[in-house]
Amino acid sequence: MEQKKSQVFTQFITESVLVSLLALVLAFFLFRLIRPEFLSLNYYISRTTTLELTTTTYICFVLFAIFIGFLAGTTPALIMTRLKPVTIIKGVSNMKIGGGINIRKVLIGIQFILSIGFAVLVSLAYKQYQYALNFDLGYNTEAILNVELQGNDYEIVKAAFSQIPEIESISGSAFLLSTGSTNSDYAKLPEASDSVVVYSMRVTESYTSTLGHQLVAGREITSQLKTKQMIVNEQFVEKFGFENPEEIIGKTFYYYNDHRMVVGVIKDFHYGTIYNDIQPFAFIQPEENQLYLTNLKLKSADLPATLEKIDDAWSEIDTHHELQASFYSEDIERTYQTLSSSMKTYGLLAIIAIGISLLGLLGMAVYTAESKIKELTIRKVLGAGFYHLVALLSRSYIWILVIASAIGIPIAVYIFKTTIANNIQYTISIGFWELAGGALMVLTVAILTIGSQATKAALTNPAENLRNE
Repeated sequence: MEQKKSQVFTQFITESVLVSLLALVLAFFLFRLIRPEFLSLNYYISRTTTLELTTTTYICFVLFAIFIGFLAGTTPALIMTRLKPVTIIKGVSNMKIGGGINIRKVLIGIQFILSIGFAVLVSLAYKQYQYALNFDLGYNTEAILNVELQGNDYEIVKAAFSQIPEIESISGSAFLLSTGSTNSDYAKLPEASDSVVVYSMRVTESYTSTLGHQLVAGREITSQLKTKQMIVNEQFVEKFGFENPEEIIGKTFYYYNDHRMVVGVIKDFHYGTIYNDIQPFAFIQPEENQLYLTNLKLKSADLPATLEKIDDAWSEIDTHHELQASFYSEDIERTYQTLSSSMKTYGLLAIIAIGISLLGLLGMAVYTAESKIKELTIRKVLGAGFYHLVALLSRSYIWILVIASAIGIPIAVYIFKTTIANNIQYTISIGFWELAGGALMVLTVAILTIGSQATKAALTNPAENLRNE
């Protein structure tokens, strides 16, 4: 008897290890397929990761597969060696574990939890990514083309681009706002001892109008005044204790090792990213060689032709460097590449998890339909329709899905808040449809899977089913 038990145990372990090794072979081919796509998800991933397979790596994964196979086969092997023959005859799927819980339902429930959790996580990540791309920055980035000066004089570049009629306005800046680049220094009134950290960027006189910033008081920077000027935001006004924007116009502040006069106040805008809150900010005049970009506001019905004109104009200015230009929307999209990478990664995991759970569900639906074929046939003879058969097959799975949703959705929300949205200042509002969407998607596919078996039962000849029974 003990020898038979050891044979059963060995058989389970051997089969489990072989299946695990087969899964490792399939995983290797899948890895070779998705490796280039994964490395291209993010610039930093491709720079710091190679994912090259070495002999040591192969050995480690083979040992890992054997260990997983042994671990996975141990539990069913121990259970099966302790079962009585009458229990096996009744069916392994009806086996109970502690507390009378059905093993089949527990395994299906775990698969549903993973599927729903990843589906909800993908939904939240995608919405956060779209929110970042469409975030109201407080100024206009539409049809703004940013051209790198690459060491050329701004005035020369401006003069050349001014000859192109499709360029509505031109300005210069030190870097791109809302893409993560910032500069800061302490600012204070000359007679005060306390100072405030103020973020800033050096721009030309036409920058605020080119980008569509809203002036609430004063005017733009002008080159007609010899006095060094600055335009500040509403947070700047509030931080220095002025009650309204008009009061600060004409005031002089010591900032960046010089005295600068406030000539205008603009409405608060998001100079940082969704990871940062709005702080005091100032646009200041540039010194020599402190501009690195030319900002072009385009107004053209034929964008390719306009870009070609810009390229031709650049070729006359600089014969050593190719034109380096990008639209502001593209720069914003690159800023949130990490969110995009997270969304793609979780999406791939969701597809795998949902696929595995539905394969398991299909197997259990087939088993249920086969085990209840006589009941289904009798109900069909008595007049039961297709939808009644679907309800009969899916009744127990719906409750499993409801319980899995109650567990998987909170876990997905927690992971989203602690990983993706952990350091984000401006996050999405999580509503009902974002949470229910994943569960409804899994439910729909599950009903379709079960429905396929109900269709098979409904289309089968009742006499043939009873004859087979």
